[in-house]
Amino acid sequence: MVNFRSFLDPKTSIILRLALTKAIQRAPLSICMAISISVLTYTLIFSETFAAGQTLWLLLLITALLTITTSLALEYDTKDELDVLVYLGVSPSDIFKLGILRVLTLSLIGYFIGLAFALIIPIGQVLNVKVFYTFLLSILFGVVPPLYSAFKSLNVSLLGRRAFRPLSETEIPSIISPSEIYELKEFMDDVLNDHSELVVVSTSASVDEEAELLLVCRYLGVAGRESAAFIASTGLDPVKVFREDETLPLVTARLRFREGKCPSLNCWERKRDKNVENTFVALSFGTLIKQLVIEYKVYKGRRRADKLD
Repeated sequence: MVNFRSFLDPKTSIILRLALTKAIQRAPLSICMAISISVLTYTLIFSETFAAGQTLWLLLLITALLTITTSLALEYDTKDELDVLVYLGVSPSDIFKLGILRVLTLSLIGYFIGLAFALIIPIGQVLNVKVFYTFLLSILFGVVPPLYSAFKSLNVSLLGRRAFRPLSETEIPSIISPSEIYELKEFMDDVLNDHSELVVVSTSASVDEEAELLLVCRYLGVAGRESAAFIASTGLDPVKVFREDETLPLVTARLRFREGKCPSLNCWERKRDKNVENTFVALSFGTLIKQLVIEYKVYKGRRRADKLD
C-alpha cells in the first residue's frame, strides 16, 4: 500500500488511502468500463465505415450497463467508510461530488484512450463533429449513471454528520423518555441524600405541559459532614437545620425531557433574590446532576439485566 503520510497531511492521506483501496478492489470492473468507453468512442468516430445501426445500439446498451454497474460498485455506501469520511470532516457535498468524479474520471480515461487509437489507427476520416459528440457522450456516461449512488451516499453522510454534531452546553448525552421521569426522581432522591456536601430541600416532577424535574438543594461544601456531626451532638436534626439555614447557598437544577431527545439541564444559585447561573456552586451542582443522569442509565441497565437473570 502506498504511504501517503510522508508527503501529505493525515486527513488527506486517509482519504486517498480509502480511495486507493476502493479502486484496487474494483479494478477489474473499472478497467472494463474504461475499455467499453474507449471502444464506443472509437466505434462512434468511425460509425459510417465500422458499425451498422443495430451493432451501435448494442454497444451503447452494453456500455450503459457497465457504467451503471461500476457506479453502484464504486459508491461510498459502506457505513465504515462513510463514518471515517464524516469523522474526518469531509462535507456531504464533497462526498456527493466524489461519487460523480470517480465514474466521470473513468469515462474520460476511456474516451481519451479511444480517441488516441482513432488518431493512431484510423480506418476512416476523423471528423471534429464526431470527436466533439463522442466527448459529450462520455461526459453523459460519467455523470448520469452515478447520480443515484451519489445521492444515496449524500443521504447517508448527512445522517452521519448529524450524529457527530456536538451537543449544546445544556444537553446531557443520555436519551431519557419523559415516562422515566418519576423513576429518575426516585434515583436522584436516593443518591443526593447520600451526598454529605448537599441537603435536599425539595424535588418535584411534572409531565403535564412539559416533562420537567426540579431539584433544589442547600450546598454545604466539604465541611458539611463535620457540621452535621456537631449539630447532631446538640440533639438537633442537622438536615432540618441546614434546610432552613438561609446563609447556605441554595442551588436549583431543572431537567427538561423530550421524547427521543437528550434532556436539557439548567442550574442556578439563588443570590440576593436573583438566579445566577455562572457561579462555582451552580456549575459544580450541574456537573453532579449530569453525572447522575448518566449513572441512572447504567443503573437502569443493570437492574434490567438482574430481572432477566
